Amino acid sequence: EIEQFNEFDWISHHEGFQGNSAIPLISVNGEFNNDFKGPMRPTSVLDKCPYIQQILASFGEVLSRSRLMRLAPGAQGPLHSDINYHWYKRVRVHIPITTTEQVQFFCHDKQVHMGAGECWIFDSWKLHKVENNSDQYRVHLVVDLAGSSHFWRTIFQHSRSIVNDSDDFNCGFTSYKPNLTPSFKTEQFNAPVIMPVTEVEFL
Repeated sequence: EIEQFNEFDWISHHEGFQGNSAIPLISVNGEFNNDFKGPMRPTSVLDKCPYIQQILASFGEVLSRSRLMRLAPGAQGPLHSDINYHWYKRVRVHIPITTTEQVQFFCHDKQVHMGAGECWIFDSWKLHKVENNSDQYRVHLVVDLAGSSHFWRTIFQHSRSIVNDSDDFNCGFTSYKPNLTPSFKTEQFNAPVIMPVTEVEFL
């Protein structure tokens, strides 16, 4: 599905990171923007991607800002931390679509290669970066969500498997179903003018 897009469809990174570009799939009002506040809706691009729609629906979560993120050959996402308030309550899910072993991701004191078709999360408040040391484009499906109790239970179960060096991940492959019309919910109210009392107390 990503091969249908041409160079004009990819938007340069809003902070000017060289070699970094993206295509919004879910955004504020379904427009091509980098905004965080406002009702999240599918963009016209997502209508052209039925398999990606099925992947998004498979989470069973209320979805926020989501996009395809591309990294050019030899480029990198420089060391940074995601300190926007948007990520205070949300996690960013990465699903590599096209990648090679030469694409390396760094977060705090860890270094990993995110394999194609895998599903990854990390603490984006820690300093992190990515390097594409290959001669190919790397493309990730990147989904922001707050996560339900079911989502976080799944994460904690997998985390324990990793700590205990267990292979019991209960992983599954989401195959494309030609006759399936998926549906999913997106955030509608994500920027209260007044912070809730419970959040003030927690902070």
